[in-house]
Amino acid sequence: MKNKILNLSGTQKLSQSEQKMIQGGKIPDLSNLCGALVFNSTESQCLSLVGYDPIWNPATRKCSVIGDNC
Repeated sequence: MKNKILNLSGTQKLSQSEQKMIQGGKIPDLSNLCGALVFNSTESQCLSLVGYDPIWNPATRKCSVIGDNC
């Protein structure tokens, strides 16, 4: 399957150093958040957290949210 993906138009294989630089993951559990939290995210993931006043920083690819479950 990997070769099928690489054969798609406009794709290229990442070097090992480029692969190590990729940051991402799942959104942390915010249900008990009290205060601010900054985490790696995509813009769409971040901005979908409307109940937590999200702020997306494209330069660092990080999302800041505020929880009031104190």
